[in-house]
Amino acid sequence: MNEQMTSNTECNGGTCQADLVTIRPTYRSSETGEGVDLQILLPGVKNDGVELSAEGNILRIQAKRSDSVPEAWSVRQATPRPDAYELRIRLHASLDATKTSAKLADGILQVEISKREEAKPRRIKLS
Repeated sequence: MNEQMTSNTECNGGTCQADLVTIRPTYRSSETGEGVDLQILLPGVKNDGVELSAEGNILRIQAKRSDSVPEAWSVRQATPRPDAYELRIRLHASLDATKTSAKLADGILQVEISKREEAKPRRIKLS
C-alpha cells in the first residue's frame, strides 16, 4: 500500500505553489544469484525525472511526474494523482550499492543491485 506524504509549500518571489503530493511507490523485489532486482512502478515519470542515490546501506529513489497538457484542453474532472514518488530501501550487507544499474521503460523502473563478490556462491574444488 502506498503511503501519502505532503511536502512543504514552495514560494518564490511572492508566488506560492500548492503542496505537492509525494507517495511511496509500489515495488517488487526478487533475489537472483547475482544480486537483487527491483521493479518500481512510476507512472507518468520520464528518465530525466528520476534520481537514484545510495548513502551507506540506504538506496533512495526520487521521481517527479512531468505531465503536460495542450493549451487547448480543459479539465472536466480532476482526479487525484501523485506529483512525486520517494522510496527508501535498506540494503542487506551482502549487496554492493556501487554496482547498481537502472533503466526506466513504460513507467517501470528496473533496478539491479549486485552482491558483493564475497557473498556470491562459488564452487569449491575437492583435492
